[in-house]
This record gives sequence, C-alpha cells and structure tokens, in this order.
Amino acid sequence: MNYLTLLTLFPKKINVTFVDATSNQVLSKRKILKEDLPEVFDKPTVLTLDNEAWQVLDAHPVSGDDFHYSKKLTLKVQRKEEFDKLNQRSLVPTISGISTTINGFAPTQWMQLQFLPVDMMPALEHDLSAITAILESGNNLIGYPSVYERNRSLNSLAISLKAFLELINVKDVENSGDYFIAESNGYSYYGIVENGVISSLALRRFEYVDDEFSLLTERFQLMLVDWCNGSVIGL
Repeated sequence: MNYLTLLTLFPKKINVTFVDATSNQVLSKRKILKEDLPEVFDKPTVLTLDNEAWQVLDAHPVSGDDFHYSKKLTLKVQRKEEFDKLNQRSLVPTISGISTTINGFAPTQWMQLQFLPVDMMPALEHDLSAITAILESGNNLIGYPSVYERNRSLNSLAISLKAFLELINVKDVENSGDYFIAESNGYSYYGIVENGVISSLALRRFEYVDDEFSLLTERFQLMLVDWCNGSVIGL
C-alpha cells in the first residue's frame, strides 16, 4: 500500500482544543480534517460547534505549517452572538459603496465575489492595492482596522440573461424583473438585470474553478474579483 493510498484511507486530522474566551474553560477537544481548517488564522473566522457559531479570537499556533506538523491546535473562541455585540472592528476589509438592491443580502455580503470584464483589470489596481494594504496591516483575526469602500458602478456588464441561463444549465431561477438569483449544479449566482440584460453579476460563494466557471468566463470574457481577499480569478 503506497503513501497516497494511506492518506486517502487515513486522512490527516488535527487535534483541536476549543477554549471559551469568556470562562477560559475547555469547551471541547476534537479531531478535525486539516482541509476543514484555514491555512492561516489571520482573518475573521467562524467555526461551528454543536450547531452553534463561535468566533475565533486567538489561535496557537497561527499557521498551518506548524499545526499540520504538530497535529495540535488550540483555539480561543467566543459565542458569535456575544462577539458581535462587543466587536468594534469590521469583519470584512471592503464593502461596495452602492447599496444592495436584493433582499437578504447584508452590506458585508453584497457584490463581494463580483464578475467584471477582463479589460477592466487596469482600472481595478487602485482598489485592489488599497484592500491589500488592509489585509496586510497585521493579524486581523478579530477584525480589520478600517474598511475600504468601493464606489464602482454596478453597470459594468451587458450579458443576455437568457444566454447566461442557458450556458450554466440553470436548475432554479428567481427573476423579479430588476434582479435575479440563479442556481446551477455548482454555483449560486445573483445580479442586477434590466430588460433581460445582466448589468451586474456575482456569486454567493466560491470554492474552486471548474468547467462551468471556465466556460462562463471564456464565453463572456469575465474575471471573478474576490474583493475580500484582494484577488482576481480567471485571468
């Protein structure tokens, strides 16, 4: 039996100790797959314990390079509900300066994974540099010291809604006339639409590039801007 087979049968797990930051008592000790933990605890992180959300306040060690090797990680956590009441920092480094037009989207979620034309890349350099500066300002596990507001038009695209839905093999779609939400096998899309033409397009979440993503970006010459990570995918 080779090494890769062993890894498949016995995937690497990290021994994680959760400590309540309020009482300083151990909440739980668990074995967690390393793939289910961040590579580095350097930005706001929420983990779920017994169906309850906990905000990570401190990690030891911080880097996966260390806890992947030692197989040990200690996390000091606080109930997210309590954390949100006391926290004065932003949990995202940037927000759109143009308010959401779709119910159910908080300002911190709106247009954070945004599709834009590839030829707009030079115009984004200033925004991305400003966001990167915030991301690199230190360990931001409990929030960011400032928030960069993007004042970019939401009328950057001109894509036929019909052509878009056909391309992604849509499973479910909600179209109110001025916005739409669409589900495919791999993604959850949303955007602004007028007279059957998409002017803004975004994802609720993104994990990896697949055939659908590649087909979409190539067909309409798009890139995905991950604003909260100051990065661009699909170029």
